[in-house]
Amino acid sequence: MCRSVLGIGSDIVYIPRFSRLLLKFPINSSGFQRLTSKFMHPVETECLNDLLLKGQDCTTYLAGIWATKECMLKALSSFVPLQSMPPAISIYTKLCYKTNRTGGGPKIEFDPRFPKTTSSHAQFYEDYIMGRNLQVLLSISHDNDYLIASMILRGSETE
Repeated sequence: MCRSVLGIGSDIVYIPRFSRLLLKFPINSSGFQRLTSKFMHPVETECLNDLLLKGQDCTTYLAGIWATKECMLKALSSFVPLQSMPPAISIYTKLCYKTNRTGGGPKIEFDPRFPKTTSSHAQFYEDYIMGRNLQVLLSISHDNDYLIASMILRGSETE
């Protein structure tokens, strides 16, 4: 099957912005939970909790999740009609989540439960995610104060 580039998204994050958010909303606070619930999928929240249990700094992890979700929204907006798009919060928290490949590189997984958890947008999932056999190519890089994410969505064209 021939795959075409359907969408491209990129985002750059100033990591100290996330450091300031962590100072404003300490990790065990309800404010922190409210903040992360606006852009993190439950699978990502589990990974975050694992990092915290190990005593690791989560600033870059949070920045990477945010940048990835922004990339996804921008890339989907490249080919999905506005009237078919779910709200951004549904894309961020229910449609997909960032994990890592065996070698450590980032990858995106689409949540197969999305049509059930967001039934009003089940048709979007069927038409644009599964129907296009969507493949996500994601790259994340960070250096000092900046993190950049780039995403390409490839899939089959409509008939």
